[in-house]
Amino acid sequence: MDEQLSYPDQSADPSDSNIFLSVDLFDELMTTLARAYSQLCNIELKKRKPDTELFENYTQRHHEILLLKESFPINAVAEREKVIESYSLELKKIRRMLP
Repeated sequence: MDEQLSYPDQSADPSDSNIFLSVDLFDELMTTLARAYSQLCNIELKKRKPDTELFENYTQRHHEILLLKESFPINAVAEREKVIESYSLELKKIRRMLP
């Protein structure tokens, strides 16, 4: 049996793959950032005297990030790149607060 293999067109627009990479990176970043805020919420709740205002701020930020992740337009590549850059910095800052 002689099977014909098909390969993706190598001349395809490279920006198409950039969209997928950008979307994947964006999703992973936002998921990781939301988890980090969730961890901060849990850490705050486990304290003997939790700071309710801080807990509420972490919870609100967690929800904001999830909402942004779900509502961000898929074809907004340039805007997504800016968000990735900004939120990467926020994630670095938040990770320093985690044990």
